[in-house]
Amino acid sequence: EKLRELASPSTKDAAVILAENMNKEDGLSNALEHFWSDLPRDSMMCSVGLIMGRSLLAKYRINDSIPISEEVASLPEYNEDNVIKNLFGDARKTLNAEAIRIPHYDKLTPHGTTTYALRHQGGYDNLCNSIGTIFFELCEWIVRSLFQIFNVPDKFARSYGLLGCLFGFLVSPVYVMFTILDAIIIVIDRIGVTVANNIFHQQWLCFIDTGAEARVYKDVSNVSKTGNNISDEGAKRIRDARKIAIDAHHVFGLCKPSFPKDHWHWREVKIETLASKVAEKRGKSKLGLSEEEFLTLAKRLDWAKRRMESISFNRFCLYVGEAVDGRFYNRRVTSTALVTVPDSASTYMT
Repeated sequence: EKLRELASPSTKDAAVILAENMNKEDGLSNALEHFWSDLPRDSMMCSVGLIMGRSLLAKYRINDSIPISEEVASLPEYNEDNVIKNLFGDARKTLNAEAIRIPHYDKLTPHGTTTYALRHQGGYDNLCNSIGTIFFELCEWIVRSLFQIFNVPDKFARSYGLLGCLFGFLVSPVYVMFTILDAIIIVIDRIGVTVANNIFHQQWLCFIDTGAEARVYKDVSNVSKTGNNISDEGAKRIRDARKIAIDAHHVFGLCKPSFPKDHWHWREVKIETLASKVAEKRGKSKLGLSEEEFLTLAKRLDWAKRRMESISFNRFCLYVGEAVDGRFYNRRVTSTALVTVPDSASTYMT
């Protein structure tokens, strides 16, 4: 009976229609588009590299919020706090003190492309749900602490046999106490985050429990070695771009960045607000843009307004890099046409 049903004309017609619809679909392009939409492009690239028009993978952060690559992290920085006046120069420089610059390296923080901040989308999205979730999470930790009475002896018994089981039974109360202490800390953290985010409208990932933050492997063993392979010209470009990135981050911070609704991986600001801050006298002077560079940046921000409502810091660095492209390469940037930064633009401007 089933074979006759499969061989019926209606089934054949349905199969033909299904085949035609499948031929119209582009499975590879759809899969690539899906992968591309979930790729955290706005947090995985080096901000300094984007200003230079280069795609560099971010591994660290400076100023606790600017993602940089290993190449950028390997170069020392000089500032006014690291200058010593040398009064022992030759006779011609006795009256004019010669400044000796002392290099220092930025404090590096491991950069996490994504976070584990998932609870803001679940039980902690409003005050009532937060209270219920805190209660159930406390119950979970109480059960987990009591389970240590059985888990600890079993763990030692698997390694040391009967004596290990007896020893584990004796020390299990200590494990129970430490688990209860963890439960208290986590509950205090959840209450603090709930009050801050739902009453004071903050966006805290954690209060005292850092479990919501990404665990990043920190390896700085090759950072200093990387700087030895960079030419003097390349080092100067990186330092210039790093200063621009720090100034751009200052302007970006004036717009009160916040996490988007669908994730907490990076913060964004309204493009309208950012464009107005850039156009202000303080914003223009902070970025140090020439009139031509400012027109290029303003034109790109107007272009972005028609395509999105908010913008991340890395994307802003990309636009700033497009404006100051002439400082790093012998390509003239005109205000009448938008110059596409070759490598990084293909990654972001979609």
